[in-house]
Amino acid sequence: MPTEVDARLDDGQMRAPAQDVARMRDILVDQIDAVQMMKDTRVWSYGDFHSENMMLSPGMTCAFDLNEAHMKLAIYDIVDFLKVDIYSEGTGETIDQSGIIASHREMFFRG
Repeated sequence: MPTEVDARLDDGQMRAPAQDVARMRDILVDQIDAVQMMKDTRVWSYGDFHSENMMLSPGMTCAFDLNEAHMKLAIYDIVDFLKVDIYSEGTGETIDQSGIIASHREMFFRG
């Protein structure tokens, strides 16, 4: 992820000021280093959990493109799903107190 942030900084794709993005990137690197060797629950994880690989309907969820599925940290799919917000347009009223789009959060945790 820090490498991708660097690439987006280099090609001018970031909307935020470069110095702010670089500062947050450095914080991210520190956090990655801190959790790198932590033990956590591993589960069979989908690995590419985003709207273009999912078909959601009432009472049923179908996943496609399972080539990245294998044993990973349990949190992996949650983070992967919620990062969809980065690419979504949202207004202040659609974002809940957790900082993500409320409808995405509700859909993911609905079960």
